[in-house]
Amino acid sequence: MILIFSNEKEPTTDMVIDWLLYKKAPFIRLNSEDILNNKSLYIDVAKGIIKINDMVISIDEINVVWYRRWNEFGFQLPKDIPNRSQLNFELSSELNEISSFIFMLLSGKKTLCNPFANKNHNKLYTLYLAHKHGINIAPSFIVNSVTAELDTETEYITKPISDSKLIVDKDQNFCYKSFTEKMDLSAMNDGESFFPSLLQGKIDSAHEIRCFYLDGKFFPTAILNSKTLDIKRSVGFDAETVRMIPFKFPEEIETKITGLMKDLGLNCGAIDIIKTTSGEFYFLEVNPVGQIIGYSTPTNYTLEKEVAEWLINNDYE
Repeated sequence: MILIFSNEKEPTTDMVIDWLLYKKAPFIRLNSEDILNNKSLYIDVAKGIIKINDMVISIDEINVVWYRRWNEFGFQLPKDIPNRSQLNFELSSELNEISSFIFMLLSGKKTLCNPFANKNHNKLYTLYLAHKHGINIAPSFIVNSVTAELDTETEYITKPISDSKLIVDKDQNFCYKSFTEKMDLSAMNDGESFFPSLLQGKIDSAHEIRCFYLDGKFFPTAILNSKTLDIKRSVGFDAETVRMIPFKFPEEIETKITGLMKDLGLNCGAIDIIKTTSGEFYFLEVNPVGQIIGYSTPTNYTLEKEVAEWLINNDYE
């Protein structure tokens, strides 16, 4: 039996499930919202049995797990409740501990996208490991001022160290999000302090590459005609102007990336790489969940089918 962890209204999950249904593969989908938004929740801790309404999950019957997505709980009580902030924290912690318990129960199963490797993923440590594996990375520094160690003549960019979230302004009906931006250090005063931030040397790119990695298989997509500094922005906002075509990495690059992914404990992910104007490859980051939508159709990779077949092929006793 295949068990899928996801969220409600998660389109990639739906696309993979379409293939599982087509191939008549048995599966169960458990959404994070199911833990809180159902009338009946029953978990037998000793037996490893989870019942949500009419759905029954027996850990012994699960052979393979796909961790697609899972919301962290942020419980919100009404504003007039005394000690609301502390209670919100306590209740959210209780729900998140339930989630962790379920993931731990399944830790011995064949898993695509380990939830703990995902939760503990750190972009800076990933850059460190990439460098250790002989993969080019941009010069990268964490600073809170313009120090003597920084060459102010060098072009730098800055981007979030963590995975930035959407900031929703309900009053203005608008959303905000942090992306990669240029930094002009020459315009800043020596000794001027700011919030600890990531600075990286700007790399002149011939084109950006987004690669879906699936347990040793590579599905790279070259993004052409991009006019932004951020792959997410190129595809998310300029999808009509960019071209996406299949790409092939040199074998040496694939070998190094495979070693990096193994050290990170990841068997799936979306890897961002730049190919420079001189033909070198520079590693940017890896999204441990893995991005499928937006790349699967233009390249004819049919990534949702690849994921479904991986799950089916690993669904054995």
